[in-house]
Amino acid sequence: MNLRKMLLLLLLIAPMAVIGQSKPGYRTPSRLAGKNKDTATISQLLQKAAADLDKGGDPERVLYYIQQADTLSRQLGYQKGQGECALLMATYLQQQNKLAEGISFLIKAESIFSQMKATKELVRTYNLRGIMDTSLPTRSAYYEKALALLNATGDKLGIATILPDYSEVKMLQAELPAAEQMLKESIRLFTELGETRVQWSYGLLGAVQWQQKEMVEALKNELTAIKIGEQYADTSMHMAEIYNYAALIYFRMGKLEESTQYLYKALNTGKYAQDPMLVVQFRSNLANVLIRQNRLKEALDNLNILEKSYGSTLLLNPKIQMLSRFVRCYSELHDFKSAGRYADQLMEISDSLKPDEYDQIPIYTELNRFLLASGQYDRAKRYVDQQRMVAEKFKLPEHKMQFYNYRFRIDSAKGDWASAFRNFQLYTIEKDAALNEKTVNQLNQLHVQFDTEKKDKEIELQEKNIKILVQQAALQKAQSDKSAQDLALNRQTLLLKQKDLQNEKQQVDLLTKKSQLQKATSDFQGQQLLIRQKNIELLKQENKIQESELQRAGLLRNMMIAGAIGLALILILTYSRYRMKKKTSDKLALQREEIKQKNNSLEALIGEKDKLLIEKEWLVKEVHHRVKNNLQMVISLLNSQSAYLASQDAVAAIRESQRRMHAMSLIHQRLYEKDESIIDMKSYIEELASYLKDSFDCPNVEFVLDLQSLTLDVSKAIPLGLILNEAITNSLKYAFPDFLPGHILITLKHVLSEVELIIADDGVGIEANQTIHRKSLGMSLLKGLTTQIGGTYQIYTENGVEITVRFSAAQMSHTTSQHMVE
Repeated sequence: MNLRKMLLLLLLIAPMAVIGQSKPGYRTPSRLAGKNKDTATISQLLQKAAADLDKGGDPERVLYYIQQADTLSRQLGYQKGQGECALLMATYLQQQNKLAEGISFLIKAESIFSQMKATKELVRTYNLRGIMDTSLPTRSAYYEKALALLNATGDKLGIATILPDYSEVKMLQAELPAAEQMLKESIRLFTELGETRVQWSYGLLGAVQWQQKEMVEALKNELTAIKIGEQYADTSMHMAEIYNYAALIYFRMGKLEESTQYLYKALNTGKYAQDPMLVVQFRSNLANVLIRQNRLKEALDNLNILEKSYGSTLLLNPKIQMLSRFVRCYSELHDFKSAGRYADQLMEISDSLKPDEYDQIPIYTELNRFLLASGQYDRAKRYVDQQRMVAEKFKLPEHKMQFYNYRFRIDSAKGDWASAFRNFQLYTIEKDAALNEKTVNQLNQLHVQFDTEKKDKEIELQEKNIKILVQQAALQKAQSDKSAQDLALNRQTLLLKQKDLQNEKQQVDLLTKKSQLQKATSDFQGQQLLIRQKNIELLKQENKIQESELQRAGLLRNMMIAGAIGLALILILTYSRYRMKKKTSDKLALQREEIKQKNNSLEALIGEKDKLLIEKEWLVKEVHHRVKNNLQMVISLLNSQSAYLASQDAVAAIRESQRRMHAMSLIHQRLYEKDESIIDMKSYIEELASYLKDSFDCPNVEFVLDLQSLTLDVSKAIPLGLILNEAITNSLKYAFPDFLPGHILITLKHVLSEVELIIADDGVGIEANQTIHRKSLGMSLLKGLTTQIGGTYQIYTENGVEITVRFSAAQMSHTTSQHMVE
């Protein structure tokens, strides 16, 4: 869920390379094995991997199971198995916080399930894409796709399950009414279906209403979520988040003890599978509550635990939370040097973001507190103004209220009393509107009601225990007349205890009412005192304003006298300057005319140069076009000639020549189609391999391409294309006699300062094929072409034939790409 964690970017193994590797201590089946595997084995492997993922098991074992299942699925051509492997791999990468790689597997799963028209699997894929993607519009689009499929099939349970996840995206997009509607619909559907474990929907609904400042409804729904969750002994991470939401509401109410209790519950719930990003959020919130309680040392210890455990691996959002709490804690301790160290890190993050991004809110809040507390009013003004911009964009009245408070403090420090007084009035208005008396009373009533229900349950449990004791006493009386007096005494004691309990219950009710009365009285007195203090402050502000206006009037009179004297001096200086400027302007006019003439001549020369360059590029492009056409004409002539030849050797020689010319023709075609003078070898090799495979009747031969995006100039691209043509043709002709199945591997990569080209096959090898010898025309061409590009080559004959060519290249880009062409 994106409310509780953000995305980490780490590299795992490439998608297909994963399947070909094996972990130490495990036995991986051969990629070329052709034995049939039962689909039941694939299902068992996937079930084992899923079980280990749920339990937080060994990641290497999970990866091993997925690799085995994927390998077997490919060997059998079992599409559903491949899709399930991709989906499970994405889930595994999500748990590893490697979301970018996970999304690539989701794209693969979506492609497979779309071809199969597997609705249920597509819904699971869309749902996981909605959770993992970093783009909010993309996440929203995939949730819409999932809901469309569920609505089409009438799957109410699926809709009710997916709506809470979708609502979190709407919360991040600040579409709170839409999120609230989704959660209410989810609860309605669950209730209609008889499902009672709906604590997560209630918890999210409370969080949405908390953001909308609907504090009474928010607390009511969070307490309902807690009641349901504790009823079913829920220890999931969702339950931990519900406790966290309740703590935030109590914090807003000013009930810091209750907030602390629920945060500790959140930290102690679901510990075995707790998400590090959620731990950061819970501990950051706990530190904030401890700071408000003036328990600064505990708050600092809590933050040090966070920094030590997760500091180097945190994503942006949790890192901002942790740094903000450090700044706040050290500022409260008046250790501005330590606070400044963390504030500098927040400023760096702030500068890397847009000024009006939502993530800027905690940064601006804590930076403003720190800068004002340390007396840096000029620096604070920038962040205070930016905080107002974000508050107005996302409609956050609380932060708008903070803006007026900060501006009041800055203006007061600078002596701008009129602006300070105006901002103080606006701050007071916003603060009074933030939480009215009726809302406070309703929240307190809900809190007391929840506590009373808990105590009633405890009393009810005690009364049940009393009844059990009474029954036990009656049974003992029937069994033994001798202990009748003891039983009567016990009964009296129990009755007395029952009366005591009833008295205690009445006392609890009386104390509750008394505390409510005392709180109402203290609140009223506090409000009266606050009004008096405000009136006194307003009178002081008015007195200061009057004094400043008198000073300003005297200053204005002096400034007018000085201004008249200065004006006379300025007029004298202006006249003398006018005479001087007139002389210089005449000289400048002459110089400007000369410069204009020179510029016109330069522009004419530049235009002529551009025209010649365009003509040159056109001529080069035409040369490549004609070379390509001539090569195609020669290929056509050779093809026509082969029709009149009876000798198969002559026909084969013509076919080989045609393939060589086609390899060169492809290069000139690419040069003609593009304005550049370099060749993208990756796409060129893919097209050449496809052409050569189509030229030979080898349906059982598979090409495996492992290519990096390298660009070469034509002087090296043509010899390299001919080398590829000779090596691939050799493998297709001789490595797989009698239509044997096999693979041809082509690798092109950058190794240190050289480029390495490998063409290998797993065919019969050079010893078993006596028609291939090192003095053939193909081998001579290989040697000559390698020398032409300034490279070296080696031939290995174990388990087939492998030709390795190494050479240096000047123009190339280095982007990894790996795929399979069948």
